[in-house]
Amino acid sequence: GKAVAVQESAGKNNAVSPTGVEGIMQVTDKTAQSMIPGSDRADSMQSIILGSMYLENMLSNPSFKNNPMLALTAYNGGPGVAQKAVDLAGTTDWNVVKNYIPAAVMHPDFAKEWKRLKINPKDKAKEVQEYAEKVVVNVPAFLYSRQDMDVANALKQQGVLVF
Repeated sequence: GKAVAVQESAGKNNAVSPTGVEGIMQVTDKTAQSMIPGSDRADSMQSIILGSMYLENMLSNPSFKNNPMLALTAYNGGPGVAQKAVDLAGTTDWNVVKNYIPAAVMHPDFAKEWKRLKINPKDKAKEVQEYAEKVVVNVPAFLYSRQDMDVANALKQQGVLVF
C-alpha cells in the first residue's frame, strides 16, 4: 500500500537501491519476476501492483498469522528473517518478536546474503526492527487500498493503531 511506498521510496518512481531493489515499492527483480514474469519494477503502476501483491503474500503467510507487523517485517527484511524472529521468539506476538529481529538478522543463515548485497548486518538489523513501526505511523494518512485497510484493521484489533 501507499504507506509502504512512502517508507520504501518516499513515493519516488525512479528510486533505486544499491542492493538492487527498484521502483516505488522497492521490489527485487527476483520477487517481481516470480510474481509476474516480464514485469517492469521501474513502471510505477507495475511497482505498486508487485509491492501490494508481495505484501498481501506476506500478510497471508500462515506462519505470520495475519499479523501485519510480521508481514511488514518480512517485506523489508525478507520472509526468512521474519520467520527466524518468530521461531526465536516462540510466538507471533509483535511485542515479543520485535526484540528478536536483531538476532534473526544477525543469524548465520543470512550472513552470505548480507555479504553478497554488501549490507552491514548490524545496520540492517536496526532498519528491519524499526521498519514496521515506521510504516504504521504512515498508515492513517495513506489509507487508500484494500490491503492498507486490512493492515490498518488488523493493527487496530491488536491495539497498535487507534482510529
